[in-house]
Amino acid sequence: MKSNKLDNSILNVKITYNENIIAESSQINMISIYSTFTKLFYLNNCFYLDEKLENNYFNIDIVHCSIEIENKFNERILLYNFNFRTDDFKIEKSNIILEGLPMIDYDTSNYDQNVIDVFTKWNNNEKIYFLGLNEEVKYSYNYCCLFWSGVPNLFFDSLYEINLSVVNSEIDFFNLLGEELFGPKGYIGHDSYSFEDCLQTISKNITNKTVIKLINYSNLDLVIDPHTKKFIDRCIEKKYQNFYFLKVEKY
Repeated sequence: MKSNKLDNSILNVKITYNENIIAESSQINMISIYSTFTKLFYLNNCFYLDEKLENNYFNIDIVHCSIEIENKFNERILLYNFNFRTDDFKIEKSNIILEGLPMIDYDTSNYDQNVIDVFTKWNNNEKIYFLGLNEEVKYSYNYCCLFWSGVPNLFFDSLYEINLSVVNSEIDFFNLLGEELFGPKGYIGHDSYSFEDCLQTISKNITNKTVIKLINYSNLDLVIDPHTKKFIDRCIEKKYQNFYFLKVEKY
């Protein structure tokens, strides 16, 4: 039987049958079957907690899948949680292939392969250049940053200078500020409302005077819709305790 430990893995996928964990994995990938609701889930690098599975014995109808991540604070957080009605359950050495129908709502709160892919890359120590991602994956990346870093509490430096000329969309703005203010995988919101909430949280905790220079701020007028930009302006121009934003054009 394989070791029952996923060493140093950010992702932990558990397959449960009749409330008993039968297998765990550090990798999962979902593929849609064209023109059907059927999905294929590939679980790689599995170990088996049920020797019958390891010996290719299986007769399973519905399994439960839970996916956890371990964040930078070494906290285990439940990411996704759903049942899966299996039409086929294959064991290939250390891999499991599930074919069937996930009993979930199809939105990112239940399963997003882009989110899984980001965590898998982080698990492999791959750096992600978020500005080079497509727009859909940029939002998934932001979601991962929230789970990894959580809502920020305070700033650590007294001066930040952030060049906004590289921003091409609303989510670029939040991802860029998250990384520049809090380091790789940092988070400071995904829209104007969550941005304001993060700033309010920081305002309650910060004690040192901090200035955040937003260089080429006017670029946001070109890449963010006016309605959203108005709420971002409100957040930027608001007076906070012990920190403020300074809009600066290129110099």
